[in-house]
Amino acid sequence: MASLSTEVPRTSPGTVGFTNFFDNSTADNGSFTNNGGTFTGFGIGSSGGATRFIGASTAANATIISNPATVSGSYGGSTQFYNTSTAGAAMIVANGATISDAGAGGTEFFEHSTAANATIVNNGGTGSGAIGGSTRFSGASTAGSATLIANGGINGGQGGQILFADMSTGGHIAGRAFRQRPPRHQGPQRLS
Repeated sequence: MASLSTEVPRTSPGTVGFTNFFDNSTADNGSFTNNGGTFTGFGIGSSGGATRFIGASTAANATIISNPATVSGSYGGSTQFYNTSTAGAAMIVANGATISDAGAGGTEFFEHSTAANATIVNNGGTGSGAIGGSTRFSGASTAGSATLIANGGINGGQGGQILFADMSTGGHIAGRAFRQRPPRHQGPQRLS
């Protein structure tokens, strides 16, 4: 199984690494990591790496992880589907940020793309004010029959998000949302 990381050294703002699948190409059983930006300078944050599916390409059975930025003001890694591309039966994870004002990992579906039968996990932020990972459907994209999971944040972080905009649809998804568990208390609580 091939493994590929789309991180490039961030020596200046705007430096971005991409893995692109065009036409009818497939990610097959590959493993891909999109790391978030690591540089902020001149008032501009760096973009994260991305894996992009364009045309009728497919993520097939790949594992794709999009990580958050490591510095405030930079963007997280992302997985993007365009045209009629499909997530197939892939496992896709968008990790939440660890610090405030840093971009989280994200997954985006545009135009007529579909999440198909993929499992997509959006993990919450893990630090105070840190944003959660997200999946966004826009245009006429669809969640298909995917399993979409939004996990709660911890240590004051925001939860993962699943968003539908424009004419996008939920299809026949199996959706789950989990919240952060409250801390355990020593004794019984009195309800007012």
